[in-house]
Amino acid sequence: MSISNQVRKSLEKVGLTSYEIKTFTSLIRNGELSASELSEKSTVPYSKIYEVLGVLEEKGWISSDESRPTKYFAKSPNSALQT
Repeated sequence: MSISNQVRKSLEKVGLTSYEIKTFTSLIRNGELSASELSEKSTVPYSKIYEVLGVLEEKGWISSDESRPTKYFAKSPNSALQT
């Protein structure tokens, strides 16, 4: 299922890249995922997924836990926009 153009444009307006949008929306749709699961579900190349996850965490859009493997989860867009 793809995201609507309106949602994509809104996320682009707040500064997210295409890979960041794919990763964030995959987390919203699927809940907690590992980096490899996210790469598969979002179609973001595995070679790029850790970089994308790091940027999204810095921007406040996602968080991670301390499990092995690390699981990532989306924060609410409202809380992300406040950071």
